[in-house]
Amino acid sequence: MATTPVTPVPVVLNNIVFTLTIGSNTYDYSAAISSAEFTPSSSQVNWKGMTPTSAFSFATSATWTLALALADDIATANSLTNTLLANAGKTATVVYRPVAGGPGWTATVNCTPSGLGGAVDTVSASTVTLGVQGTPSAVAAA
Repeated sequence: MATTPVTPVPVVLNNIVFTLTIGSNTYDYSAAISSAEFTPSSSQVNWKGMTPTSAFSFATSATWTLALALADDIATANSLTNTLLANAGKTATVVYRPVAGGPGWTATVNCTPSGLGGAVDTVSASTVTLGVQGTPSAVAAA
């Protein structure tokens, strides 16, 4: 059997595209976030019987989340901060492209408000973790 070499092409996250669509409104929040990461979570289920050959291990289905770090912006009507707060409990579609114009991922997420506030002499920023319905799907380059 032949081995196929795979050469990675890492990217620096400094020119991304991040959009969020709720209903018929699509917002570009690329400049409002400083971090975006889809993360799966799964576990192993084990069962062991009373013989040496009766040990079993199964992987559970992954559940996904989308963690965002964002600048708090309460002054802009459609800011990410205000949009998440106004639409808490609703679903939205996100598209995340680590390189503008390149391939990326899309997912349906559950809107959850981000934190508000911060410490003196700092930019007011927060994080939020949005639940993903199902699994993120690949999207082709734009």
